[in-house]
Amino acid sequence: PSLPASVRAQQQPNQVAVKRYHLDGGCRYAPHRSGDVLGYHSDCQYNDVSYVVGVSLLSDSTLVFRNAQGRSVRRSLPQRATYSMVGPALVAWSHALFDVRRPGRLSVTFRR
Repeated sequence: PSLPASVRAQQQPNQVAVKRYHLDGGCRYAPHRSGDVLGYHSDCQYNDVSYVVGVSLLSDSTLVFRNAQGRSVRRSLPQRATYSMVGPALVAWSHALFDVRRPGRLSVTFRR
């Protein structure tokens, strides 16, 4: 799949992160345990990030976006899927990962 034009127009990434996420016993997001999959956050909260492009490996999961008004949007993230976030997806919405299947998730994330 092709990246959105708004991402392709940006400079090359200056950050890359490779991370392995583990599961609780029920293969669900477990907010009480550090080291499990990600709870709600924004990639812009600590860095000046203009876009995020990632590859989600190992298993299927669900990416959930939530805005300040409490509206949420769920997107399936199949094994080996690529995804991108730019503009409002980064600044007006936070996101979290849920429903990660075994054997967990390995992500490669590029940011600029």
